[in-house]
Amino acid sequence: MSLVVFNSPLRAIVRSIGIVVALAVGGWLLAPGCTERPAPPARTNPFDPANSDAVGDPIAVRAEAVGRVVEISWNAVEIAGRSGYRVYRRTPSDTAFVALETVGSSVTSTRDSAPPRDAVVAYLVTVLSADGAEPDGAALVPDSVDVPPLLVINEEGSGLDTTSVRAVTVHFFSSRAESIYLADTLDAQNAVGLRDPVPFAPDAAGHPWLLPAGGASGARKGVYGTIRRADGGLSPIAFDAISVAAIGLEMLVDGRADSLVTTGRRAVSVAIVEAAGAESLEATFDSTFAGPWIPFAAAFSESIPAPGRQTLRVRVKNDFAIEDTALAVVNADSLGAATIALNAGAAQTSAPTVNVHSVGGVALAICLENEAPPACAFVGFQAFDGVLEGWALADTARGHYAFVHAQLANDWDTTGVLVDSIFFVDTLAAP
Repeated sequence: MSLVVFNSPLRAIVRSIGIVVALAVGGWLLAPGCTERPAPPARTNPFDPANSDAVGDPIAVRAEAVGRVVEISWNAVEIAGRSGYRVYRRTPSDTAFVALETVGSSVTSTRDSAPPRDAVVAYLVTVLSADGAEPDGAALVPDSVDVPPLLVINEEGSGLDTTSVRAVTVHFFSSRAESIYLADTLDAQNAVGLRDPVPFAPDAAGHPWLLPAGGASGARKGVYGTIRRADGGLSPIAFDAISVAAIGLEMLVDGRADSLVTTGRRAVSVAIVEAAGAESLEATFDSTFAGPWIPFAAAFSESIPAPGRQTLRVRVKNDFAIEDTALAVVNADSLGAATIALNAGAAQTSAPTVNVHSVGGVALAICLENEAPPACAFVGFQAFDGVLEGWALADTARGHYAFVHAQLANDWDTTGVLVDSIFFVDTLAAP
């Protein structure tokens, strides 16, 4: 029996279908999204050099200079029976690693609080077995860090962490320095002021530095610095900061600390009792500060613009352009309703002298006569603080009324003629 192949349209159709199916299957196999292999599993073996964390070193020590310390960290090593880790340090002057600290098995970081300054320091960590034994040190990989020189504002260890003035002293601790560079910001284009070197000698005298203006009380002012070494290389950037003290303005007005001061004078005296670092001041009875700043003074006087209640505003400013303000209410009395009273309003007296009291208003001067309205230009004013004791009654017979005419004055006003009387009695018994 032989196989017969028909050359017919049906055969062509079958062949076409086969080609389409083959192309479809081939396209599916070649599709880009379907040919990617799944991501390989994470490399967790600490001995694997391709492990990005350990790079073949199971402990993977990391050292970083942070401020005045070096932070050392490492990976936990899962070894049964481990009792802890020992941290070693090696400085340029050491011939071998020196043990720095031993920590427990759950600890994976520590700090070197007193690293040598301006030096490349290496750190090594070993894992301890239950009996305290260590593995072969040659198999461990240390990490090194270039520790910045120590920069200190004002004096190290003095506890002085605040300043009220811009001029500070910057100390650099390094024995390898040729010159230093200081700046108040980390400018990317002019990294820590490299255009302005300062000659440097490794001593404790320090270098003057002017902190930047602006900011607020309590803000931190920083100084960045680096050292150019004798070989031309630059040290890492060192940093220190200091807080700006609050001004804390406190004042007395006419010797008073409370908010209400009554006066008959045109000027009040101001005493500044607290104003840390203040360099300028401005005082005004206006609603706004419109006058010029003047050099700071611990005591000054300020003129009151008009009688009545006035608000004195005083503000001070320091070199950082930080301000502080204090207020005081002043009652400037015009004496418009002032009166006088003899012997505090007593009806009679047997003494040839009387005490003169003012009522209403703060008087600074008084002019007195017995009979006629006082000719004050002739009699003259005398100092008066509200009570004048022992003023003599002139030419007054006993058994008669004694009259006293007065005018009061302060810096704001002089009253009209004021008058009061008192009965002058004879204290001798009748015959």
